Amino acid sequence: MDELLKYRQKITGWTIFLIAISVAAIAIMLAAAPNFGKNSYALILLVIIVAQILIASKIGLMGTKITSIYMKSEDERAATSQIIDDQYEKEVDQKMKETADSGFDLKALLDKTGKNSDWKSFGDALLYAFSKQMDVAVGIVFQNTDDVFSPTATFAYYNDEMPQSFKIGEGLSGQVAKDRKPMFLNDLPSKSLMIVSGLGQIEVSNLAIIPILKDDNAVGLIEIATFKPFENGFVNKIDEISNAIGGVAPL
Repeated sequence: MDELLKYRQKITGWTIFLIAISVAAIAIMLAAAPNFGKNSYALILLVIIVAQILIASKIGLMGTKITSIYMKSEDERAATSQIIDDQYEKEVDQKMKETADSGFDLKALLDKTGKNSDWKSFGDALLYAFSKQMDVAVGIVFQNTDDVFSPTATFAYYNDEMPQSFKIGEGLSGQVAKDRKPMFLNDLPSKSLMIVSGLGQIEVSNLAIIPILKDDNAVGLIEIATFKPFENGFVNKIDEISNAIGGVAPL
């Protein structure tokens, strides 16, 4: 594009130069020949020079117009290309998100948990359903009773002591229940889970704390610990999962 701009400037410059020397030639001819107007050959020469001026002007204007049109076309092509690139990038991102989202089957989870009338069977079914779709090392389901969350079901929990209850706003799990926002903790150091959750002393690297929401209230909470990082399909759907589980939770 810079080269085109230079050529347009050169065409304009040479056109102006040609017109200038042609006008200068006419002035010199008129000044050098007092009887210029009576000489037919001189008049023909004058007509030719004037024609040159007009032709040079026309060619210069056409050259400038052509380069301007081409530069505008290139700008439009570049803009269109950018739009296509942006659209393609969005489509790729959407496809990647759809691929990631397809990794967790929420319908299958709800089918296995929505037929239980008490929190014990509901929690057991919920944790079992999770274990079928991810590498669950340990899982606990808590029920909210007057802002106190008590354990009602566990999965692969081999501690001699049951998980401790907690109040809303107390510790990380209590804060998740208060904020009604899921929390993911990844790459946890050894033996840190007994500090950050009620899962005891099992050594795992990843923890998800998920509120069970019904009418925007935390009616329960799920803690799931895994050895592997949580897949994108699960993470991307976590808010939907949180509300969907609350929709089938026992009253």
